[in-house]
Amino acid sequence: MPFSDDIKQENKLHIIGVIDCSGSMGSWWKNLAEFWNSDCIPKQNCVTITFDTSAKIVPGNMLNSNINHHGGGGTNISEPFIMFEKEVDNIPKDHSITAIFISDG
Repeated sequence: MPFSDDIKQENKLHIIGVIDCSGSMGSWWKNLAEFWNSDCIPKQNCVTITFDTSAKIVPGNMLNSNINHHGGGGTNISEPFIMFEKEVDNIPKDHSITAIFISDG
């Protein structure tokens, strides 16, 4: 069982994923979703943002293995980063943030 200090420290760690779900990611999407949904990415204090022509926050941080569930259209790169900045603003300043950006372009 972790010590209470370990739990407090763990609660100060945040992950924000910005993931391209435009059509060109189609051939990679199934593997990407499997990786993202695995235990490699902690889901506590995590926000998953997908984007194609629009940006969306993924409920539960779990990607559907079908890219069309999340997008599959063109690419608008500015929208997810506006959303990213809003999410960062919601995190206390004394917490750590890991940003993960996944794209083919």
